Amino acid sequence: MKKWLCLVISLLAALAVLGTLGCVSDQAGQFTQEESRIVAEEYLRSSPTFAFDGIEDSIMLVGTDTMRCPCCWGFEFDFQCATAGYGDRSGQVVAQVITLHTANIVVQEGEVVQATMDGMWDMMQQEILPGESAEIAETITVKVGSSFILSLDSNPTTGYAWSAHFDPEYLELVDTEYEPSSDLIGAGGVESFEFRALQEGDTVITMVYERSWEEGYLQKVVYQVHITEAEA
Repeated sequence: MKKWLCLVISLLAALAVLGTLGCVSDQAGQFTQEESRIVAEEYLRSSPTFAFDGIEDSIMLVGTDTMRCPCCWGFEFDFQCATAGYGDRSGQVVAQVITLHTANIVVQEGEVVQATMDGMWDMMQQEILPGESAEIAETITVKVGSSFILSLDSNPTTGYAWSAHFDPEYLELVDTEYEPSSDLIGAGGVESFEFRALQEGDTVITMVYERSWEEGYLQKVVYQVHITEAEA
C-alpha cells in the first residue's frame, strides 16, 4: 500500500513539474502567443528594410503557426515599402515603387530565432539566402576606387525588373540605366548597373529579376567581386 501511495505521489509531482513548462502569461519567464507576436512585429519594424522606408500602417498579420519547440510560434506578416530592395538602401539608387513584402518570423521563448523575407532575404544576416540558382555567374576583379558595369537583359513591359543586392561596405551603386533594343511596343532591352569599389576584399552582388508586387523571383544571378588595392 505504501509503495502504491508513493507511486501516486511521485506521479502527481511529475505532472506538476510538467505543468510549469507551459507558456502561460502569469508565470515569470514564459511568453504567450500574443506576447510573441508583439516581439515578432517589433523585430520587423526595427529591421533595416522596414526602417528605411516601410509604410507604417501597412503591416498585417496574415498567418500564425504553433511550432514544436516550447513557447514557439511562427508569424507571417505582409507589409509595404516605398521603394524596391532589401536592407538599408542609404546611398543606393533605388526604384521608387510601392513594394509588397512578406516576412516570416519565428519567436521562441520571447526571442527571434529565425526571420526571412519573401523567401529570399535573411533578415538576421542581412543577405540573400543561398539557393541552387545562386551559382556564381562571373568573377570580377577591380581596384579600389574603380567602377564597373553589370548589364542584363530585361523587359519592363512584363512588369519584371532587376534589383541589386550587395554589401555597401565594399561597393557603391553609382547609377542605373535602361536601354531599349528598339522602339517597338513590348520590345525588351538591357538594364545596366554601375558600381564603384570602396575597399579591398571579396564580396558578391546578387541580381534578382522580379516583379515588385509578387512574392518570389524569376531569375537570380550572383557575381563574385574581388577588390584589390588601388594603384599608388
